Amino acid sequence: MEEKEIHKERENHEKESRKEVSISPAQIETQRVAVRVQQNLDLFSSGDLKLLDDRDFVCSLSRCFDRKSCSEPQLLSNILEGMLPLIFRGKFEVREKIIFVLFHASEFFLENHLSSGILCCNFFMREWLMEETEMLAGIEPVIRQFLRTIEELADGSNFEEVLTSIELLEDISSGRRKKTPALRSTVSYALKVLPGDSFCNKVFCNYPQVKEDKELIEAVVDYFGSACISALLIKMAGTVCRDERAALLEILYSYGDALVPALIHCLDGHPPWSVICAVLSIFGELGDDANYPQIEPFFSFPDMRVQQEALNAVTHLNEERRRERYLRALPLVNESLQLDLLGYLLELEKFDESFYNALQHIADKRNTFSFSRAVGLLSLIITGLKVYPREETIDLLSEMRRDYLWIIGGAQIIVLIDDALSTVSPQVRHSSNRADGEADALNVHANLVKQTLEEILEPMEERIHKYLEMGDERGAGKYIYKEAAAAIQQKKYDVADHLKNRLFEVDPFALDEVVKLGNSIDDQRIRAITPRQLGIWEKLSNALSTEEFNILYCNSSPESYSKGDILVKSGDMDRSLFLLNSGNVSLSYTSGGIEHFLRRVNPGVVLGGDHFFDASVWTVTLKALSPVEVQVVDQKAWTKIKNEVPQIFENLRSYCAKEINSSKIVTLSGDNRRAASRYAIHTQTRHQFLDPAGKYSRRTNRIFKGELLDLSRSGVAFSLKFVRRETSLEMLGRHIQTGFKMDHGFSADYPGIVVSVRLFDPLSQSYSVHIKFSREIDNDEFMEILHSNMIHS
Repeated sequence: MEEKEIHKERENHEKESRKEVSISPAQIETQRVAVRVQQNLDLFSSGDLKLLDDRDFVCSLSRCFDRKSCSEPQLLSNILEGMLPLIFRGKFEVREKIIFVLFHASEFFLENHLSSGILCCNFFMREWLMEETEMLAGIEPVIRQFLRTIEELADGSNFEEVLTSIELLEDISSGRRKKTPALRSTVSYALKVLPGDSFCNKVFCNYPQVKEDKELIEAVVDYFGSACISALLIKMAGTVCRDERAALLEILYSYGDALVPALIHCLDGHPPWSVICAVLSIFGELGDDANYPQIEPFFSFPDMRVQQEALNAVTHLNEERRRERYLRALPLVNESLQLDLLGYLLELEKFDESFYNALQHIADKRNTFSFSRAVGLLSLIITGLKVYPREETIDLLSEMRRDYLWIIGGAQIIVLIDDALSTVSPQVRHSSNRADGEADALNVHANLVKQTLEEILEPMEERIHKYLEMGDERGAGKYIYKEAAAAIQQKKYDVADHLKNRLFEVDPFALDEVVKLGNSIDDQRIRAITPRQLGIWEKLSNALSTEEFNILYCNSSPESYSKGDILVKSGDMDRSLFLLNSGNVSLSYTSGGIEHFLRRVNPGVVLGGDHFFDASVWTVTLKALSPVEVQVVDQKAWTKIKNEVPQIFENLRSYCAKEINSSKIVTLSGDNRRAASRYAIHTQTRHQFLDPAGKYSRRTNRIFKGELLDLSRSGVAFSLKFVRRETSLEMLGRHIQTGFKMDHGFSADYPGIVVSVRLFDPLSQSYSVHIKFSREIDNDEFMEILHSNMIHS
């Protein structure tokens, strides 16, 4: 047993001997040098500073910091601390060696993210910069490393050290510490490049959540000023916390007059979309209209979120110019935003030439609309065009109708276009056939919508006001009388009436002039009626009082039509009353594409009473069989007439009820105007108004219910009670969706347009409301509704 152990020991000894023999001399020397270096390092860290005179030792010292990892980083920190005394009493050559070592030390700690070492380096560099006065070789790279340590300290929330470092750099840059010009220039440049995005983003990383650092961070921001704005914006763009955003905005607003130039500079650098949104948001909150030129270019920015923020900013600027700016943005923004803008602009109800041009511009791009947005955009465009009864509008709508006639899903668009044409065409027809050649408020040839009464009177009122400011009531009275007399000569009786009343307000002693104007207005109105016309309308004049007839006739508009001209077309929404003065007119209706003649009408007949007093589309076509002259009473004129002689309403309605009723004539002819079969069903209906884009109306979200009268796949009639007759008339042309009560609740909702509202039961004030669906109800759905509710067909 002992012999075996002895043998084993001998073998191990031989192996060790062979191993030692296998090491080369170079390796042995390397091991010897390493041991010597380690011994020197231990001596140096213990305070033997003379070793820095040994060049080999300095090189080996720097190589210690080249290691990718170190098992004893504390030793390296001790080395730096050991060099500290040399800063204060070292020679020039020694200080250069310190810089050499310091660079490698800082690189080591930064690359390995050793926070304690970085802190040590930063402290050592601060102490060195305080004492160093010369521009030593290698000093620039070390200062760059110093900036890196400041950034890392900011990332670690060591803001006291950060602030101390910045204050030191500022002291040197400003000359408060004695340095050579070269060193001071180098430090000044470093101070200028320090507040970059990387540094500032690290400063604001946890702001303002860490309350204990808040004051220190604000001190850093206060020092660097507007250089931090970009980072503040990036931070603000990424926050969803209201309090955090408010704290960041508070800092930004503290820059005062320097803020806006800094924001503009930020935008010039093409920042990411989130930062642009933050800048635009600030422009909006500042509310300064001078910043609009910086906002406008972003209407066409590729990212919709930026476009939205630009529009939001505009809402906070000059309110009077908001609409004008929205119109500029309308053709530029995303389709989704176009929907919102169009809806808003339509609700403003300011229909001028600029809005018309914008509608045309967007309509011309309809072939580029996405499938999901096309119906909504076209619906709003068509609704806007309805307000502009011009030949160009009719041409555009007709062109759009041809485009969508055979497109899948185009049925809803066709319904809207037909509705618009039924409104626009009659008004264009009235304007172009007005006998006196003057266009009314719907003039198709005028560049702008014709002046309203208020617009006509506005310059006159300004002139009157100037007279009154000077205390010259007599002069104001003479001016008013002169303008009223001119209005009478021009047959502008509404203007003359207003000026007559204004004269009495301005000069109560001018009673004779007021009476004279009143008589002149009445005389001129009566003189407009010739004996021949009185003969034609003897029956009507007997049904009305003399005053009622005169006011009715004088407020009507004369229109002339040539043989073959259309006065009214079936399907038109024209709530006008036609008094046939001369010529002959035919009544006809179209069914199955074939025109059916109903009767011939001679002079002295009032046409359109059923559409005038109720709200309904025309069911017949009026065509001139010879040259025709008519007096037309539109709803605007009718409102004025009723105000002057209120009792005329019942008298004229009773008279028209005995005249030709086009709806009854069509019914008696045996024609069913709805293409699909009707079924009489008694059940409850549910309704809700929609905006032109097919969404819930912004004006009302109220759901109301009615009683079903009859139903077909293409339309529905239901009864509804109205407290005021005027409210029922306002339903004509409205977009509405309808559902039907069934065994399991209510059916799906079907969108459509109100085409008629008629008095159904005078005692209960019930009206029948007739709706044309945007598309026919699916046959299976329709049969399900019938089987659930049908009583008889």
